[in-house]
Amino acid sequence: MHAPTRPGVDYMLSTENVVTVDEEKGIVQPFPPHVMFYAPYLTNADFGSDGKPSSPIFVVAEGTPYALVIVPVGAHRTPGHAPAEKASGGEQ
Repeated sequence: MHAPTRPGVDYMLSTENVVTVDEEKGIVQPFPPHVMFYAPYLTNADFGSDGKPSSPIFVVAEGTPYALVIVPVGAHRTPGHAPAEKASGGEQ
């Protein structure tokens, strides 16, 4: 397997993401919407991160050619990203 040769961005903005906590027992837990950036060989230490998913930014597969920076983002409150009155510029 070869490492990617170009930068990349992945986004998982669903509010229904889950990650496996215990594969053997089939236990999953929710994970917030997030954006991922391909960052070969980057480590959590490069960000001063402890590498835990609760950190504002963390790296998975750190130090490898497949490292990804994970940046959790807030979920949208409405499908239009803002209340209708703010999106249209006036009261409704």
